[in-house]
Amino acid sequence: DMSPTNKALVVVRDSGLTLFSVSDEFSSPRADWEGLPVSGERGFQWRRVAWSQDGSILAVSEANGSATILSVNTFRATARISTLLATRAPAVAIAFVQVAASDTAAPVHALLALSYDGVLYTHPVATVQRTIHGPAIAVAEPLDLSSYHSNVTCMAVSPGESIIAIGGWDLPSGSASKACPSVS
Repeated sequence: DMSPTNKALVVVRDSGLTLFSVSDEFSSPRADWEGLPVSGERGFQWRRVAWSQDGSILAVSEANGSATILSVNTFRATARISTLLATRAPAVAIAFVQVAASDTAAPVHALLALSYDGVLYTHPVATVQRTIHGPAIAVAEPLDLSSYHSNVTCMAVSPGESIIAIGGWDLPSGSASKACPSVS
């Protein structure tokens, strides 16, 4: 997956990630990251990758329903989300969005995780160290979109326009269609 800034490329492998840089025209790896296998599992099953809008952090979701947040500068894990969804099922899609903290204009990253049954979860991600008295980040309740799609397959986020598009199977014929709710 190419970073939003087009300055880095990450290649997802069975056992980890490889980062390439535009500085050498993507010709040699800049860094490799080998994750730690989950106890009782053989290897990894990486599912999805998401870049922050500025290309400074990367999220990788795994088949066991967890995610790891990596700093692109150090290519080290900075956070772990043990469960992206209400169950340990894998997320169909993940994406970063920037939200304002409650009492400051400084942007805060949040990781969105979408389930196959159409529920959107939000996870705040600390990308800079905050003091003990730093602003609290509100976590939105899961947004249930299951009445609009019976099988969700993709998500796209347009950060500049604050639009999230969700795609999936149409409702069965004869079902009443509903207008999409506003998502902010």
